[in-house]
Amino acid sequence: MGLTGRLPSYWIIPQWMNWGSYNKSAPEAARARLYRWPSPEEALTMCLGGALVGARGFIFYSFFDMFTSGRENDFAERWPEICSVAEKLNELAPFLLGDEPATPLKPLKTDASVKTGTFRADDGREALVIVAVGPGSASAVFELPGEWESRCGRTKHENGKWYFAGNDISCDILYRK
Repeated sequence: MGLTGRLPSYWIIPQWMNWGSYNKSAPEAARARLYRWPSPEEALTMCLGGALVGARGFIFYSFFDMFTSGRENDFAERWPEICSVAEKLNELAPFLLGDEPATPLKPLKTDASVKTGTFRADDGREALVIVAVGPGSASAVFELPGEWESRCGRTKHENGKWYFAGNDISCDILYRK
């Protein structure tokens, strides 16, 4: 078992934090209007975009912001979102860490803001990662062999083809059944 044709693995640190936590001089109302936390989909998209260029580890920045933002419920609201993204990454881990190259699956049609990549687990299962980096709406069309399942619900199967539709920063993961 060796690395065959893969880039060296590296870690990325997606910025899952609220810049308003660092601008304490702005009034609370202005901070709430100007700054926000990334959505779970945006955070997952950051990770999957990194995975498409070789990242295999993810360290979210910044845990302590949930306690220093000045908003009492930040931890209670954010922690379940972080856990849901971590669950999706954990499910994808065997594919990201697999030693064998996956079958290349190129879109039939795609917008320029859409990036895709395939991954194969050591047991032969395959995953297709789709990332849209925006701004605006994004789409892609795939003809995929076999049966697939969408994890994020942004890719629908109709008339023998798979249609991805995203907006701004969005993503999907498809697993071959």
